[in-house]
Amino acid sequence: MEDELDYLIPTIEQGSISGQRQLRQTLEQAQETLPNQKGKPTQKPTLRWILQCFQAIHLVSLDGVKHLIELNDRQRLIVPFLSGACQKYYLLC
Repeated sequence: MEDELDYLIPTIEQGSISGQRQLRQTLEQAQETLPNQKGKPTQKPTLRWILQCFQAIHLVSLDGVKHLIELNDRQRLIVPFLSGACQKYYLLC
């Protein structure tokens, strides 16, 4: 089990670094900014901050139709700069 964790942790870290780099490159190419923790515009948000912004989202299925609830203005602002898979996950593409 410990050997598996030794492999998993660097993989997760690498994915985080890659995701953060991709987000920052997308913002730079679009010449856009996102608010940081203090609400100030930045082209270099941390992936940790972005993930924290999405902690309170709920997916509800009513009559077989999925509905995303509690998506706030900040989250709506961030989603277009995420990968296509993330956009699809949040049902906004």
